[in-house]
Amino acid sequence: MTERALRLRLERWASRRLRLYGPDFADAYQSAWRKLLQGERDGHSVRNLELALRWAIHNSWLEECRRRRRRPVVLVDDPSSLPGRQASADPADQIAFAEILRTVAKGLHVSDARSAQVVFLRRVLGYSPDEVCDAVGITRRTYRSDHARGIRIMRERLAARADAIA
Repeated sequence: MTERALRLRLERWASRRLRLYGPDFADAYQSAWRKLLQGERDGHSVRNLELALRWAIHNSWLEECRRRRRRPVVLVDDPSSLPGRQASADPADQIAFAEILRTVAKGLHVSDARSAQVVFLRRVLGYSPDEVCDAVGITRRTYRSDHARGIRIMRERLAARADAIA
């Protein structure tokens, strides 16, 4: 098997089993090769190259995830650009916004708690869809339906609130 074919097989495996894509896979793949070559230099032989690379990619990815958890990356140039952190906003607008959020959260919580949780994790806390699935313990398909239901309920509640105000 050529190196290119092996890489494609490992890339498919990593995307299915580890949810590892793009540059993250490339880094883990390169790290796996580095570990295997270092092991060869130290006298350890490899019987099944693909299996050894899978194991090394898995371990490299776990190490990277642990490192990221210890040192989270925040890509924010200006903290005032984050939602809810605007120092120049009018206090009356902030109170009105908070009231709308309370109404929406209350309506979502009563109708479907899991949809509210999915929307909150995704939209407010900024979790990725995979992180939301892991946190709530649902499949990707359930995530899509719950997220869509939560957004639809929010739109309905906001429209009803806007009609009541107008």
